Amino acid sequence: MVFTANYRSAAEALGNSSAQSAAAPGVLEGLDRAVDLAAMVPELPAGLSSWIVGQLAPIEKALDLLTGDAGAVAQWADGCQRVADGLTSHADSMEAAGNGAQWDGKAGDGFRAHVTAEKAAATAAAGVWRSLAATALSCGGAVGEIRQRVEMVGTSLVSSLVASAQSVAPHATDPIRWAQMSTQFLASAEPAVQGAVTEVQGLVQAAAARGAQATQEFRRAANSFNRAAALLGGSPGAMTLAGNKAPMTPPDGRESLDDVLKNNQVKEDEVIEWSPGFPLNLFTDAKKITATEGRMLDKLGAFQLKDLKDIHDQAFDKADEVFPSTPDAGQNDDHNDAYRHALWSAKLAKRFGPDWAEDYTTAHERLPENPAVREAMDLHNNGVGIQVVRDNPNASDEEIAEKIKEAVENGDTVVVNKQGNLEWSDRVPRGETGHPSNEELPGKDPGEPDKSAKS
Repeated sequence: MVFTANYRSAAEALGNSSAQSAAAPGVLEGLDRAVDLAAMVPELPAGLSSWIVGQLAPIEKALDLLTGDAGAVAQWADGCQRVADGLTSHADSMEAAGNGAQWDGKAGDGFRAHVTAEKAAATAAAGVWRSLAATALSCGGAVGEIRQRVEMVGTSLVSSLVASAQSVAPHATDPIRWAQMSTQFLASAEPAVQGAVTEVQGLVQAAAARGAQATQEFRRAANSFNRAAALLGGSPGAMTLAGNKAPMTPPDGRESLDDVLKNNQVKEDEVIEWSPGFPLNLFTDAKKITATEGRMLDKLGAFQLKDLKDIHDQAFDKADEVFPSTPDAGQNDDHNDAYRHALWSAKLAKRFGPDWAEDYTTAHERLPENPAVREAMDLHNNGVGIQVVRDNPNASDEEIAEKIKEAVENGDTVVVNKQGNLEWSDRVPRGETGHPSNEELPGKDPGEPDKSAKS
């Protein structure tokens, strides 16, 4: 039996999770509109056509990256809307049942309170589904609009380059004059190409940021559905009202945990005792690290090494503040551990560059006898932190820390459950994590790091 209080709690769990996205279906068509910039380049002498086509490669790659299926997005949003309409209809029937109740006293009051609470839960759930529809249309529309802007940048660049090339093409048969004119052409064309490519890179980053925002909105909705379903006796991931499951489950988009485990294993490395060079070694004890880690540290200067240590200490302190660990967990395999690794990696990425941070954090995990589950957890969570910086290169330290906190709460990171297996961090209550077995898995050789740290 589902009690009235459960429906009230479910309505509260759902009530604040609606995303605030404005639908923009008018530009969905930009997602899959056919664009062929190279076909716009006419035949020109002296290799001018092939040179222009070659400059368009980054823009055409961006267009391919931003291509989507406008029909599928619209269909998915329509499905969400139909679910919302069904829930609204159910809420209306609850209201009618309450208004039509013919008995008084405690039984009548209890029935009316129950249908009022169930109506509230259904109405709140309908709001979340409508919000998901709006988010899908808004994100698809935003990316479609950005893709159209990339197309405009590419078309404008083609027009400019072709016009310039056509002005110098008549001189291609005069070697002396051609040498002068082609030099002038390149002097004006190359900055134009670079400007266009830079603009397109910014547009692609904007599209990635909008996609990341939509993902967070979807996951917040999924979390609220899971909480409401648990309150109403349903299975996580599907809202249950009056004994009926919604015909769609909230989108998740996360890879399987088996893939997380298998794809985050690295080959063991030699362990060495490392200390910095003279005179820093006079003030620092040697520590055991992987040989690859040591070679990377050897390339850092004194101030870089100090920043590295400060980042390590700050990550531990902040993790203890935001996600305090229990004595049983001991700062391992729990939400504290997930947050600490993600924040540590993010801070490394911000200070030394994402590529260097990825190489360093990978080298750090190549210790022999590292349990497979723990290794996968750490590498995955490191990647989450680095990606936060890639997506938000201008974010402040405070903003990064908040985004990492949201990543743990929304289930972007992984922890170890009571059974010793990987689980998404939003699916294991804090304080109820476990520890993995000592089982190891073979890992891939990441190769020798070749990225330099930012000075």
